[in-house]
Amino acid sequence: MRASDGVLKVKSGMGLEYIGSKSASRIAGISKYQAAVAIYRRNSKMFSNKAPVYPFQGMTLVIPTKEQMALEKDSTYFDILMRGEGVISVDRLPKLNPSGELSEKERQELESQYNQKLQKVLDERRAYLQAK
Repeated sequence: MRASDGVLKVKSGMGLEYIGSKSASRIAGISKYQAAVAIYRRNSKMFSNKAPVYPFQGMTLVIPTKEQMALEKDSTYFDILMRGEGVISVDRLPKLNPSGELSEKERQELESQYNQKLQKVLDERRAYLQAK
């Protein structure tokens, strides 16, 4: 189903910002960040605490009404981003080796992915604050 139908099935790679943007594009006067926060608030159990911007793949999210979205603030979206320890979806984490530890190469790849995602989040936050 589509976001306009009141529910949205999560597909691989769909992040909270994308889902918020998809939902807000059909509703005048609502920003993608307001939509994203309302969706997160309504469906918080569908998101990982470690990567709150990625809902679990295959889950069906309930899309809040325009009135519910309008109650949210754009800045809350960035608070959600900063709450998690990272912004990497669980299914993209490298597998642990038999000793239970990451190899040096896996650790470096994970750290690189984390740093790239975190930099993107920080750049978006900076741009948002400068636009105010």
